[in-house]
Amino acid sequence: MSDNRGITLVISFSGIEGYFQVRLKNQTEEVALFSQEGAKRLVLRQDTSGKYLYCEFELGLAKTSAKVPVLPKISVKWNTLLNFGRVRPTHHLREFTVPKWCVGRTLLTE
Repeated sequence: MSDNRGITLVISFSGIEGYFQVRLKNQTEEVALFSQEGAKRLVLRQDTSGKYLYCEFELGLAKTSAKVPVLPKISVKWNTLLNFGRVRPTHHLREFTVPKWCVGRTLLTE
């Protein structure tokens, strides 16, 4: 699949083996490769911004989602939430314990 800018999207997915891979190419070369293990499900969705592939991952303490808009133009958005500590299942946060090795470190970056 290609968009009107000449960006081509090549995807590989296996729910059984648990991986999702996205390659972006222009007319002459590969410009980006995104790959993640722990893939649980891949769906095609549509909203007001256009059509996109949405993949959910679970691997250890990390929950990741990948959104790959395909129409009107191809792009990639990859987000990970790390669950360090213990969160009680209530409507609001009452307790959150961060392991000592995490304190003072940058765990998530944009």
